[in-house]
Amino acid sequence: MKRFLVILLFVLPLSFLCGQVTINVPGDYSTIQAAINAANNGDLVLVADGTYIENINFKGKAITVASHFFNDWDTSHISNTIINGSLPSNPDSGTVVMFKSGEDTSSVLCGFTITGGTGSSATNIRAGGGVLIFQSGATIKNNIIEFNTVANALWAYGGGIFTSLGNTYTIIIQDNIIRNNSCNGTEYAIGGGIKISTNGYALIANNKIAENTLSAGISATGGGIDCWGPIGEIDIVSNLIKGNTVQSNNSKGGGIDIYECTTNTPAIKNNVIVDNYSSNYGGGIYVDLVLNDSFKPELNQPQSTTIYGDELAVQNITNNTLYNNSAGTSGGGIYTYDMISNIMNCIFWGNLAPSNPQIAGTVNVSYSDIEGGWTGTGNINDHPLFDMNSEFYHLIENSPCVDSGNPDLQYNDVEDPQIPGNALYPAHLTLRNDIGHSGGPASHWGYWEWPIPVELTSFTANLQLGKVNLNWTTATETNNLGFEIERKLENSMWERIGFTEGHGTTSEPQAYSFIDDISSIHSSTISYRLKQLDLDGSYEYSNEVLVDNLAPIKYSLEQNYPNPFNPSTTISYSLPVKSQVKLAVYNSLGENVKQLVNELKEAGHYSVELNAESLPSGVYFYRLQAKDPSSSSGQGFVQVRKMMLLK
Repeated sequence: MKRFLVILLFVLPLSFLCGQVTINVPGDYSTIQAAINAANNGDLVLVADGTYIENINFKGKAITVASHFFNDWDTSHISNTIINGSLPSNPDSGTVVMFKSGEDTSSVLCGFTITGGTGSSATNIRAGGGVLIFQSGATIKNNIIEFNTVANALWAYGGGIFTSLGNTYTIIIQDNIIRNNSCNGTEYAIGGGIKISTNGYALIANNKIAENTLSAGISATGGGIDCWGPIGEIDIVSNLIKGNTVQSNNSKGGGIDIYECTTNTPAIKNNVIVDNYSSNYGGGIYVDLVLNDSFKPELNQPQSTTIYGDELAVQNITNNTLYNNSAGTSGGGIYTYDMISNIMNCIFWGNLAPSNPQIAGTVNVSYSDIEGGWTGTGNINDHPLFDMNSEFYHLIENSPCVDSGNPDLQYNDVEDPQIPGNALYPAHLTLRNDIGHSGGPASHWGYWEWPIPVELTSFTANLQLGKVNLNWTTATETNNLGFEIERKLENSMWERIGFTEGHGTTSEPQAYSFIDDISSIHSSTISYRLKQLDLDGSYEYSNEVLVDNLAPIKYSLEQNYPNPFNPSTTISYSLPVKSQVKLAVYNSLGENVKQLVNELKEAGHYSVELNAESLPSGVYFYRLQAKDPSSSSGQGFVQVRKMMLLK
């Protein structure tokens, strides 16, 4: 879905204004590569809507290759102008777009969907599914880079974008959607969305990097972004890094992995890092600046500060929001290894891991909101109060994080030019730093418009008489096929329960509704989300809405599970009102052999475990009797079910 693409007006180099020639595809040349071959430095290769089955190479030229988005800023061109690299002439050169002849930032790729790439091969290595930048620079702007896969190699690098070490050029990756790319290495997989290795400078800003995956037999690092650059400089600023996954025997950095960036440690500022997963360490971020793996102690050993020294520290983990990330071992929010991380003005909330769910490692934390609390100047432990109708987890105005960051003037929020002295939205109130991604002078969130072709303005769920009424509205829609409605019961997986048609393309507000009958469902909570589908098959998930404190609408007694059983089984029942409950087990002669419940219970769903270790094999019956104590009529609800014990 084209929901989050940033439109950023940038200044064109002088060469574009002096003697620029526009070469049209397919008007002048039938293929993009033929147009590139004919172009001279400073030319514009302008590509009409359509699908182009090609693998293109910039061949060292300072040119712009762009869709018509470049001229009219209509985002529909981005999804409708597709470069599909799934049929390369050489299977070892399956990258969709290559920069490998000394290009620099005047070589621009703008306004395409880049898909179907399989990467390019060297010995035991395959890299760069969508885009490969080898000892060159480039500007990658306003593209959708999706469904590229790097696999079938010992080392798999950069499902979406790969840049090579030894590169002293500048690389700009800005205002893109990089999603649903994957790396599957036999032994190693690195950088599901972006693998950035540089001795020069790289800017990764205002991108949505989502739902990328890594898997490998030995080690996988950096589901969203993986950074490695001993002497390079990398800025990771104002990105939405969401739902990326790393799975291996030794996985690190579901959202971001930082490794051996020891001379200029990356600036990680104003990012929203949510819903990422690492099967081992660092669901949101993993940081390791150790120079040589052979010197590392085991992960469960005490950290070393004498060998590596306190100078190995990431100074710039500032004004980020890390929410609902998870790790299978430790560090649901961040895991730092054998170094000290300095964290300031950040939110760590709702992250999960068996140990150290928010932060693992040696860290200095100040002016941050840490769930469970953390020692340090200015830290708080209060729910940050996100606007859950915002994809970007912006704070609401009365959030405790507003105006609670570092009060030093150098950390002030961006000022609203229309209201001097006030912060520019999505920061709030005064200019004092807001904790989280909206605050601070480096925030890009208030500068650029994020056009949302399917702009979801509300999504609510209301329970009435055993039915959940789902209602949502959109402000505008472009190429909207419709919405799949998904439901998740407590301790279960998401399931599709319905579909509602969209309105295609419209600038008018639209309202939608769906009714889910839950009268036969037994769960204390139910979550819902929308999967918005575009006509081109791409999709995007909404935020989740929760229905909790579900009271049953009628009495019920469920079949035990498992059945037959040995020696234990679970019996579940539901009460619509507060009731006096008796639940007993009888043998085939009608004798009471177990009294499981005999007490007053509040309305709700209940489960009881029956342990039949002392009973012989055979057929048994269990009987539920429940009555509202305020009622004077009869014996109330009675139901009997049969079960079998097999030893």
